[in-house]
Amino acid sequence: MADLTEAIRLNSEFALAYYSRGGIYEAKGELDKAIADYSQAIWLNPRFAPAYYGRGCAYEAKGEFGKAINDFTEAIRLDPGMGRTAYWDRGRVCYLNGDFDMATADLPESIRLDPQLAQAYVTRGLAYGKKGEQDKAITDFTEAIRLAPEFALMYDSRGIAYGQKGNHDAAIADFTEAIRLDPTDATACYNRGVAYGEKGDGDKAIADFTEAIRLDPNDAVAYHSRGMAYMKKGERGEAAKDFALAKKLRRKAR
Repeated sequence: MADLTEAIRLNSEFALAYYSRGGIYEAKGELDKAIADYSQAIWLNPRFAPAYYGRGCAYEAKGEFGKAINDFTEAIRLDPGMGRTAYWDRGRVCYLNGDFDMATADLPESIRLDPQLAQAYVTRGLAYGKKGEQDKAITDFTEAIRLAPEFALMYDSRGIAYGQKGNHDAAIADFTEAIRLDPTDATACYNRGVAYGEKGDGDKAIADFTEAIRLDPNDAVAYHSRGMAYMKKGERGEAAKDFALAKKLRRKAR
């Protein structure tokens, strides 16, 4: 960092030094400083594609998704060779920004450029899921699992899609594998509890909701869902306790 700052002091038009220092600021989480340095690099060299890409990543980290999309787009325009990474990044940010059509349009190009990029299949699967296209989502999650079977998120995501299609046995199998891969995955425990509840197995649902609560004691939704499971079993006293705790946690989160 000090060497780059000195290089900038000696040559204030050294675009690469601003870009490199911006990357260090970004890695440290100093996003405003990173954006300022990337912007200066772009001002000095408007065709410096990596600076647009770096600034896009910093904007994404700040939650400024529109600006991130614009910068990824410019990086791709200036250097199509960056597309392998930039198309996935732009597709992912479109997903985060709620533009699921744009996400599913971008990610095929990312996959074409790098068919082994499991994250691109996952992101496109999530976007398809938001669009209600569960069969396409399941196909993408299955390919992601083939490429990277060690990640719990992929099984959890496919399990949700199976559940939305009413295939609760397949959902339970995927959530179970997600839990095996990551026993601390409270989301997978909760989701499996939901699937057991849909199948009418209240005891297993309650057990999974209880484990989800143990892993994440501040999850108001898990308390509420366990309360509903107790209600279905006729255990109104336990249900009332859980509903009260859920209400308390929601108030605390405001």
